Amino acid sequence: MERFEQITQQLNMPFYQLLADVKFIDQYLVSKCKSENDAILLCWNKRRTKFTLTRASEILGIPKSHLSNILNGKKYFPNGMQQDFQLMCGNWAIRQHEDFVLGTTTAIETVQQKIERLEIENAMLRRTA
Repeated sequence: MERFEQITQQLNMPFYQLLADVKFIDQYLVSKCKSENDAILLCWNKRRTKFTLTRASEILGIPKSHLSNILNGKKYFPNGMQQDFQLMCGNWAIRQHEDFVLGTTTAIETVQQKIERLEIENAMLRRTA
């Protein structure tokens, strides 16, 4: 969770404002991924800001060689790093691939929908109190 908070703080900096809105990738491209590594490469290739490998490894806080090995399918992300990687790239390709393999769909909740849901939950809690 700490890495996620660091990435979120970085995203609030002016340089990272371009990354603030994480997008879903076209499902057709996701369906063509035969493995998790293909999804990682799709995420990297569709990154919003074309960070160099060096800069990306600095942002994620891992050695450049380790990130290179991840992209080449020789290593795995440390715990929690996969989400940070997707936030940095600005897309959910890896998550979408996992959904595709499992036959599920990630629900997308807009800020307005979340506010409405929380207001309804709050009203229900007030009635029961």
